[in-house]
Amino acid sequence: MVVLIYLLLLLLAVPWYWPADDSRQLAGFPLWVLMTLFIAFCASVFTAWNLMTSSAEEETEN
Repeated sequence: MVVLIYLLLLLLAVPWYWPADDSRQLAGFPLWVLMTLFIAFCASVFTAWNLMTSSAEEETEN
C-alpha cells in the first residue's frame, strides 16, 4: 500500500498533465510549480508519518 501511495504522489508531482500553454501564476510562480511543491510536501509528511508509526509498532512488539 505504501508503494502505491508513493507512485501516486510521483505521478501527481510530475506536471505532464498540465497544459503546455498554461500561464496562470500565483505569487509569481506558475501554478504547476506550486502543485509540485505541495505534492513534495505531502510526500515528506507521508514519509515522516510512515517512519514514526513503524518505529512505534516496533517498540510495542518488544
